Amino acid sequence: MRGFVAMGLACGLLLLAGCAAGQYVDGSYRSSAEGRYGEITVDVHIVRGRISEIEIVSADETPGMLDPVRDTMVPEIIEAQSVQGVDTISGATVSSSAVLEAVGGALGAAAAQ
Repeated sequence: MRGFVAMGLACGLLLLAGCAAGQYVDGSYRSSAEGRYGEITVDVHIVRGRISEIEIVSADETPGMLDPVRDTMVPEIIEAQSVQGVDTISGATVSSSAVLEAVGGALGAAAAQ
């Protein structure tokens, strides 16, 4: 049940965070979401209205579980300039969903400024 609630929240945030490239306000934005074993916190850095960097600053996940998220999913988010259309990582579905939700929250804040 918790997974369905998290996915519903993530979908809502996707709608809020789906701004066109170059429409974010410059700055650093921190947001968190619940992973499998605790909170995952990300910092999203916006430069010239675009996502320039995403850092996973804290997570209580299984060691190595976020490696494919950092290596694959984070670059996809930066390339897309949104979390829309970015797939979760098989084998790390809960962790990658939490990162998508947290990044979506940060982008929502960057768009609302």
